[in-house]
Amino acid sequence: MTVSCQATASNETVVHWKQDGNIIANGPVLNLDFVDYSAAGLYTCVVDLPNVIGMTTSKDISIAVQGSPQASVTSQVMEVQDGDTVTTNCTVFGYPQPQVTWYINDTEVTSQAVLHYIKDNELKSELTLIVYKNVFNQSLKCVALNRFNISTAYIQLLEKSMTTPFSVTSSGMYWAAREICMVQSKI
Repeated sequence: MTVSCQATASNETVVHWKQDGNIIANGPVLNLDFVDYSAAGLYTCVVDLPNVIGMTTSKDISIAVQGSPQASVTSQVMEVQDGDTVTTNCTVFGYPQPQVTWYINDTEVTSQAVLHYIKDNELKSELTLIVYKNVFNQSLKCVALNRFNISTAYIQLLEKSMTTPFSVTSSGMYWAAREICMVQSKI
């Protein structure tokens, strides 16, 4: 992708391109060789007249990258217990903006999901739900859909194993979580 910034002046001009306040290219032509969602955003063409002090002008251009959504989750496995309230996030890139829906297996989750718009083509869907035993060992899915395609990210809901203390009377040993103690007995 090539973007041009043409300036005419009676004196020599110096042109450079900025993104997020940083100079990314010099000259009137900006070449974006590889365009993906990270290339989307606001670019600024800055024109200076070095022979005229303080003579600078700029023009912004917004670049939108259209394409299939990309959904991802930070953790693909969650250990949960019956009655836990859990919150998880799904980050989605896509333009046009994807619709995000959560499912446990193939059933839509009716709990509150909140969308947070981060920037340009990126958004985050935050889901909070109460876990019940019937969802143990099930898949929680974040599904992002736009007119180009669909993307799904999975989280496996595993039952958190609970370690409970127990005693073994025949050997005289007592075991508790993270601690082994020898019990001495007097005969």
